[in-house]
Amino acid sequence: MKKTALLLLAAVIFTALPSYGAGRYATSDIPLTNRYFYRLAERSMAINPSIYYTDNFKPVAVREAEVLFGNSREVQELFGSDADTEEFARKAGKYYGQKDLYGEGFDAVPLREINLKNRYVSDEDMQITGDFGEDAGDDFFNRASLSGGLYMTRFLAVDYTLGIYRNSDETEIEVERAKLKFAGKHNAYIGAVDNLQIGPGYFGQLIISDNIRPQAFAMIKTEIPYNWGFLGRFRYYIFNFWFDDDDRKNKDPQLLGIRFSLKPTDWLELAVSRTSFYGGSEMPSYGLSDYWDILTAEDENSGSEHDTDQFLGAEMSVYLPFLKKSGLFKGGKLYVEYNWNDIIAPWQTEDKGKDFKLLGESYIYGLLLTTGKTDIRFETARISRQTYLHHNYAPEGYSVEDYIIGHQIGRDNEGYYLEIYTELNETVHPYIKASYVKKGTRDSALKQKEQQYSAGAEVFLGSSYELNVFARYITQDKKDLDERTFYYDFSGSSTENYIAGFDLKYIF
Repeated sequence: MKKTALLLLAAVIFTALPSYGAGRYATSDIPLTNRYFYRLAERSMAINPSIYYTDNFKPVAVREAEVLFGNSREVQELFGSDADTEEFARKAGKYYGQKDLYGEGFDAVPLREINLKNRYVSDEDMQITGDFGEDAGDDFFNRASLSGGLYMTRFLAVDYTLGIYRNSDETEIEVERAKLKFAGKHNAYIGAVDNLQIGPGYFGQLIISDNIRPQAFAMIKTEIPYNWGFLGRFRYYIFNFWFDDDDRKNKDPQLLGIRFSLKPTDWLELAVSRTSFYGGSEMPSYGLSDYWDILTAEDENSGSEHDTDQFLGAEMSVYLPFLKKSGLFKGGKLYVEYNWNDIIAPWQTEDKGKDFKLLGESYIYGLLLTTGKTDIRFETARISRQTYLHHNYAPEGYSVEDYIIGHQIGRDNEGYYLEIYTELNETVHPYIKASYVKKGTRDSALKQKEQQYSAGAEVFLGSSYELNVFARYITQDKKDLDERTFYYDFSGSSTENYIAGFDLKYIF
């Protein structure tokens, strides 16, 4: 009886938290560049998962973060203290403040962060993974970024990041990121220039990752999930990207997407996503009435105006808080993401009378284990030979400015990844990463084997300064002589590349 009363009391507390109505509805998003925040969130979910939070769609809003870290404190008061999640909440709290959660009038946060980023790349011609589109293309560059925000009533918020960029040739000042958000109790309506990550993968998601530079999009997203009773907590997302890419045959394509996720319990999350890479200078113009036809793919492969590059994704994340009983780890997460770039469907013009079938299968499998201080992650990916290619978008494929929108290794490849991250103390957090990728695994006479090794450290100087220093070594047994992103010519000799850099951040 006592336990039932406590559960009822917990339910009352959850519904009364500021995130659910006593504070702002429109809260700022926590940028993807705040990687330590998202590490803390993933650890917290692995050890003490919340049915209200998702770490499979990023960035998250401040009110979503408070649901995770704020609720954990309330639960601790009711059911006992968990020192790890309490510590995570303390550390994550510096990424947002009272102005982000409370208030109904005008509030300005003119400077949230100042970032300095420096990179050196020894071989700028080698196609490598991107860090928001900035690890390749220039042999050396510097960037300074200044971020801030405005709140206008509890329903409207503006975020912005100004970038001062310098490479070996020029200096530019630009709006790096910008976001206008109108929000209600559950949903936010957003117009932005920013990055999104969709899916549980850490090294690269199958549909949208942070390989590319920030791009313009409009989106409706669920920030506070709907209660579907015994089915669990439900979220939906609808978005459309307008990509800025004139250096391709089919200039400035778009990406339309819809996503549904369901958490029937705190330790399980399920999601499906449907996207279409469409439009561009070589395709017809589209209106709202065309979007249903694009997403249903009724005319796929028919040669009509609705024959676009389609993706269907499904994913599952299983959190493992019971590992704390092992005495070695305190939590973990198993995850899998599948992606298909074609279907046989009886409602499609080309498939009348045929049975439903999914084609062009790609996948990610991953495992995260954490002690609360040390994270160990292993991930493997297999990308189909058809994925990211489409006859309307050849030869550039599913890319922006030659950076892959989806998984970093590209089509017809498989990869294996390992990361170990540990906190020696409050100040120094060293890490190592290693990857092994086989490229051209099916349709190439010559194949390539690539290995990457990274070592670095995050250094926290007081409560305001964060420094990330790293070095990466890349070796390929055969150089790719084809300059196109999704086509290979592995007839070159072996090659090496070195990347080194640092990020210095000041958080106000």
